[in-house]
Parts: sequence; structure tokens; C-alpha cells
Amino acid sequence: MGAVAVRNPLLAPIAETITTLGGVFGIGALMMALLAWVGIRRHNWRLAGLLAGSMGLSVALTLGLKDLITRVGPPASATIGPGATGFAFPSGYTLNTTVFFGLLAGVALARTRTVFGRIGIVAGWLVASLLVGLSRLYLGYQWLTDVMAGFGVGVGVLAITVIVGIGFGGRELLGRRVG
Repeated sequence: MGAVAVRNPLLAPIAETITTLGGVFGIGALMMALLAWVGIRRHNWRLAGLLAGSMGLSVALTLGLKDLITRVGPPASATIGPGATGFAFPSGYTLNTTVFFGLLAGVALARTRTVFGRIGIVAGWLVASLLVGLSRLYLGYQWLTDVMAGFGVGVGVLAITVIVGIGFGGRELLGRRVG
């Protein structure tokens, strides 16, 4: 585990904070805020439903794949903090963070017209996903392949979301007029 070899006492609290934000409660709270904004504030219940369904698919795939593959993570002696109790593959933290920040990026992209703004949004999505994955490696909870699989499955969920979104009205679903 290469991340264990480069540990620094100053980085551990940062990694723990990032991993907490990427966990069930962190992403759950952020998702509830996004759904409230899209549904209540923007009055776009179809988009809120699509976002909720995508996140639900993300969670279902996380749990289903972990139970199907049953891969154990690194040993407790390699972790900072309490040892992991569940299966490691794929990284649910990475998968769900990739999906959440990808959904957030999609909503933001629909409202952004400049190329630099769009590049910044996509870069933000990638950095958020990467930071959570790196924090899981740094803290010793996941193998690199767990994180890579989490990201890959997350991108797959986002692709499904785009396809379903196009089927449900595409640009109109995002609150933009067609034409």
C-alpha cells in the first residue's frame, strides 16, 4: 500500500475530513440540499426525481456489488481510525461521490455558457471524486482497484442518467427552452 508509506501527521485530519464528507451522511446531506434546491426552489420536480433516482441507483449498485464480489479491504493494521467492517469493492465513497458531484456538475453545466466555466465545473467534479478516492487510499480503507472501480461505476451511473434524462425531455428537463 503505497499511500501508507507517504503518511504525514498533518495530512491525516485532512484526509479524515474529506472521507467524512464523502460518506453516507456527508453525501446524503448534500444530496438532500440539492434535491430541495431543484425541487422546491427551482420547481423542477422531474429533474429532482431523476437526480434522486440516479443517487438511488448509485447506492444500490454500491451495496449490490459489494455483496456480490465480497472483497475484503486492507487489514485493520493499515488503517487510520477504526477498521473497516464491510466489503471494499467497489469503493462506495468514491462511487457515490462521483455520482453526486457529477449530478451537481450536470445541473451547473446546464446553467453555464462559458467554456472556462464549463471546464471549471468538470474539473471540480473530477477533483472532488479524486480527493475522496485518495483519502480512502491514504487512510488505508481501500485498495487502488476499489477506488478505480468506484469511479468507473459512478461514471456509468452518470451515463445512464444522461440517457434517461434525454428520454425525459433533455434540455427542457434541465429548465432550458428548446430552440
